[in-house]
Amino acid sequence: MARTLIALSILILSLAISLIDIREHRIYNSHLLIFALPLLFQMRSLPLLQTLLVALSALALSISLGIGGGDFKLFSLLLLAQGQLVISREYFQLLALCIGASLLIATMLALKMKQRLGGSIPLAPSILAPFVAIYLDI
Repeated sequence: MARTLIALSILILSLAISLIDIREHRIYNSHLLIFALPLLFQMRSLPLLQTLLVALSALALSISLGIGGGDFKLFSLLLLAQGQLVISREYFQLLALCIGASLLIATMLALKMKQRLGGSIPLAPSILAPFVAIYLDI
């Protein structure tokens, strides 16, 4: 029962964070703190050195690509609490697919509206969808 409640909480909070990011292009710290609660109940963490190396790599990538701080904090939270899932090949394959789909959708919308592709692209859905799929074993 507890595992089902935690999984349901993770699913609902992931959807809420994703929808807010799509609508407002923001990931709030308060939402990340709430999201941390169910994530920490069943931690699948990595050794500290490995976590630091992945976090530093993600930070360097975020800075070089201009990825928002909220997206980096969200990924870092997942890395700290569920690192074994987040560094898996399956996660990275799904993440690449989701980011590619997000870029394609943003490009198609920009073309349809005859605008230049610019501004920010909400990445929370692309970060969370693969995580939820792996966490829930979908």
